[in-house]
Amino acid sequence: MFKTWMQSPSLQKWLALYEGWLQQRTPREKQLLSGLLVILVVAILYGLIWAPIQTNHQKAQAKMAVAEEKWQWLKAQIPTWEQQGKASPSLKLSSQSALMQYVQTQLKQQNLFQAMDKMTPQQKQIDISFKSVNAPRFFRWLSQMEQQGLSAKTLQVDLQAPGLVDAKVSFEVML
Repeated sequence: MFKTWMQSPSLQKWLALYEGWLQQRTPREKQLLSGLLVILVVAILYGLIWAPIQTNHQKAQAKMAVAEEKWQWLKAQIPTWEQQGKASPSLKLSSQSALMQYVQTQLKQQNLFQAMDKMTPQQKQIDISFKSVNAPRFFRWLSQMEQQGLSAKTLQVDLQAPGLVDAKVSFEVML
């Protein structure tokens, strides 16, 4: 393909015009043109190859530094999380009825009882579903439940509208 392009009549015509023009130049002008050509090639190589590589390298280094900072922060948090795990209260509700009563009380305290769609007792757990519940209030309630030692076994949340979610949560009886 390159060979075909080099043999094209239009390119041959341009090369002939260039050679005629170049022969009319003095040796000093030819040297200046050669120097200009070298500078132009270097500038093109810099602009098309070197500068983008350097820019991307600097961006990658910046991302790496941010990731390293996050990693260091995360490593520093591990002892805190381990202590929180040991210090968190463990709520022991030994029967399904005790669990249901406790959950209902907490729902009423957070004004979420009316938003509850249904509460279904299963073998050793209860499943609670909500339709179009206030998301901040729901997650506040879920957080309080966890802080009191009752963690959700499963959680499914679907966004319905800004600030409203459908949710299904399961709690297990702790023996």
